[in-house]
Amino acid sequence: MNDLAEKALHGLDMTRRKVGERPMLAFGVLGFALSTVVVVAGARVGARRSTHPLTSWFGLQDSHGARADWVPGVVMVAGVVALVLTWIWTVEFVHRVGQPESRVWCLAAAWAAPFALGPPLMDTTVYSYTAFGLLQRHGLSPYDFGASRLGSGEIVAAIEPAARNVPSGVGPLGTLIEHLAVSISGGGSLGAVVVLRIVGVLAAVVIAALAADLAGRQRSRALTLTLLNPLVLLYVISAGHLDGVMVAFVLAALRVATQRRWLLAIVFACLAGSVSPQAFVVLPAILAVHWLGRRSVASWRLLGRDALVAAGTIAVVGFVVSDGFGWIWTVHKQFSAHPPFSIASGIAKLFTPIVRGASYDDLAAGARITVMTAMICVVAYLVATARQRALERTVGYSLLAVALLAPVLYPWYLLWGVLCLAPAANGRRRIAVLALCSAGCVLNPVGFSPTTSNIVAGCALAVVAAVTAGVLVLRRRAAARAEPVSAGS
Repeated sequence: MNDLAEKALHGLDMTRRKVGERPMLAFGVLGFALSTVVVVAGARVGARRSTHPLTSWFGLQDSHGARADWVPGVVMVAGVVALVLTWIWTVEFVHRVGQPESRVWCLAAAWAAPFALGPPLMDTTVYSYTAFGLLQRHGLSPYDFGASRLGSGEIVAAIEPAARNVPSGVGPLGTLIEHLAVSISGGGSLGAVVVLRIVGVLAAVVIAALAADLAGRQRSRALTLTLLNPLVLLYVISAGHLDGVMVAFVLAALRVATQRRWLLAIVFACLAGSVSPQAFVVLPAILAVHWLGRRSVASWRLLGRDALVAAGTIAVVGFVVSDGFGWIWTVHKQFSAHPPFSIASGIAKLFTPIVRGASYDDLAAGARITVMTAMICVVAYLVATARQRALERTVGYSLLAVALLAPVLYPWYLLWGVLCLAPAANGRRRIAVLALCSAGCVLNPVGFSPTTSNIVAGCALAVVAAVTAGVLVLRRRAAARAEPVSAGS
């Protein structure tokens, strides 16, 4: 026994030394293993939804004989939490030690491969995109009808029942992407889903490349905060949300703005808003910074030219698609749900003991008006004080305000702002990016009943908040202890 124990300890010691010698390889193997666990467990969760998968995805999502079981949901949540912790560990390691950019790209490929090859996780949004593309193929506007208009086809059965009657909320460029995905696949539903997920992978790669360009000498750090980000892996690469395309255009606008190519920045900002309308909040920030940095051009001429370019871009993209401005009339239909962890839901609960006898709908309407007013005030303040901070921070904070103060809050909303802040995130901002993305990963756990899901999410969010507060307090104390030493030296 002593010999066996000694050999086991020697083997562990050898393994530890090899991991220490090649930490990035260890991160790659660990991340790939955890990603695989998340994908396999998530596939079983998806097979147990009240939907019917388009395909078995290599046998992972075979719903034959599926029964209600909490085990896949628990395994998936545990895998996501472990992946988030590994991501934070990797971010901090690269921040301290520094690594070649090529190693981070290889690491990202290992982590992303299971998500890119496996079935769509988290929700059925990519199936809704496909249904909207099929509606266009049949000459119908996705802004007038939901997926249920297609009848009882396989694509409708793959969509969550609550989303089957909801019309499209994406902009005209997003609608065009949906239509092109269906056209490229020859009208096939599965082919369109594959095309849309390829678009998601390409969007993630473009986001990472642009973030690295914006980060300057901190390219590897920016890659760890974007392409390795579990929230990107789950909702852009796996779930195929078009929010990834929108953020790519926003980062492109920021990139050319740093080169003082303002008209092209305005075009990219308008294209971002044409994918997902909330990105139009980027436009006033760019206009304000351009106006504040003017040199010899008269204000009226500069603003007039910028406004003309913006209006022209929006008009061209809007008229390319039939009923391209229909999203304006469907915005309110995207907020019919009442997620429990949105700020609006929290304010509605605070109103309950104050406004006694008010109905649930009245409380919800009052809360939503309150948060929308706060959103407008925050964005207006950020634009008015744009001179005080870098453009990417003004844009990132504005998009975060739109996400957090929207009538509803979904995990992928957090990507809008944090991916703009990630390239230059240091110190407390890096901690904030890590905390927000970690919270997003546990905000909507799948595989449980609604009540259990809310309990799991509430507990996880409380842990994220407590850990973040603790880290910030420790950093402040460490800075306070180091300050007298620096002053004395």
